[in-house]
Amino acid sequence: MVGDRAGDMLAGKNAGLKTVLVDSGYSISRLEEPVEADYHCANLRDFISGIFK
Repeated sequence: MVGDRAGDMLAGKNAGLKTVLVDSGYSISRLEEPVEADYHCANLRDFISGIFK
């Protein structure tokens, strides 16, 4: 599950998926609640370039 909000990470975890938190400008410190993602990317471009390596 790829997302930029705490709810995205929680939904992914609840579904048993690996999670990727993309910093989209909301800032990780400004998430609705603290969450742990399996992976973190600075932006969507970094995520996309990482999956095509």
